[in-house]
Amino acid sequence: MLNFSIEKPNNKEGEEPMLGEFILTPKPGHEPTQDQATYMGAICRAMERARYDSKDDPGGDDAASTALAQARKNRRLKMFEELEKEAKDFVAEKITAEIAADKVFMSRGSYLADLDRLSDSLFVVEPKLDDEDKKLYADITIDINESVKDDPADQAKQELYVSLNNAITVVKTVAQRIEDRASRLWMTKIMREREKRLAQNIRNEYLRKLVVIGRLGLQGPHVEHGKLALSAFRAEFVAQEAGRIKNTYLRHLGVASGIFSALFFTAYIMAYYCSNQNGFWYTHKIVLLAAGSAAIGTWLSFSIRRVILGFDDLAILEEDRLDPSLRVIFVIFLTIVVCLLFWTGAMNIEIGNLRTGDLSNPNSTLPTGAIALLVGVFCGISERALTTAVSGRAAAFVKTLGT
Repeated sequence: MLNFSIEKPNNKEGEEPMLGEFILTPKPGHEPTQDQATYMGAICRAMERARYDSKDDPGGDDAASTALAQARKNRRLKMFEELEKEAKDFVAEKITAEIAADKVFMSRGSYLADLDRLSDSLFVVEPKLDDEDKKLYADITIDINESVKDDPADQAKQELYVSLNNAITVVKTVAQRIEDRASRLWMTKIMREREKRLAQNIRNEYLRKLVVIGRLGLQGPHVEHGKLALSAFRAEFVAQEAGRIKNTYLRHLGVASGIFSALFFTAYIMAYYCSNQNGFWYTHKIVLLAAGSAAIGTWLSFSIRRVILGFDDLAILEEDRLDPSLRVIFVIFLTIVVCLLFWTGAMNIEIGNLRTGDLSNPNSTLPTGAIALLVGVFCGISERALTTAVSGRAAAFVKTLGT
């Protein structure tokens, strides 16, 4: 171990100390060699240059100025971390003073080049850290550097800007959906912690990659490389997350469908065996069968329609944004409306020997129970067309009131 120590500097009066700043000093009684003195001087000059550059940080309150100032601070901090790591290696005699001095010049040169790129770039890409754990990424801001007078953004860079923002939205939405799931009442404490941890990990892992892509293609000149990297990112995200997202949604939709179908089938059995044969529930028990099978059809509908999920689909599994339980309830009530249309004779469908009008005929020779089950399943599977069909019938009915 060499006779040197890494210390925080004694800042001049009135100067705000910079985060990560340090000095390398010899211990009392130790006389540095020429190479060691050169290395110490290189560190001091790098710190002085960083302090000088900090005076040029934008001081505006707008988003772009704030983002650019933060980006410059982060780049200085990165240089300080590199220099401190090399200083520790030097003190531990892992590298010589000559090699350490060369590394200072390399770190400083890279730092200055990055500052120039930040100043000349129209876009400023900066991560936002999690409030609780500052090591985790929680969001990304892509702001416009208004100090750049000549707009250098060509069509390719504009497309990358839009695509990158879309990718950020997808990642955040997927993570937020997991966090929302953790707030459900039936979740145990362990399950909630697991879901929150999963959401944080997804945000942190994928947003870090998007920051790199954004700085490569938007802050840097490598637009085409950024677009290729983003395309690879989208493919990776789908490969890693699509199966879990789809299966999770199917499980929740299946649970909701199972609960509602069980309720309606139980109600059918009770109406069949326990109610008066001339009562309302007994005569309309077929509707309960159709409602229960509609819940099952709703679960089948998603499996049939969404065989393969793309990247954009992961943020919005269903265009109407309904929760699984609300979706099942919605389809069940639409199915009941359809059954009422058949029951009242307002509409009748005949396919082969099947006649939906027989649902209201207690003396029908057709298997009305099987017909009700089939009607319910088909309504559930065709839930999207069902909405249009029912609203069309309702509009036609209301229109006749004015004639």
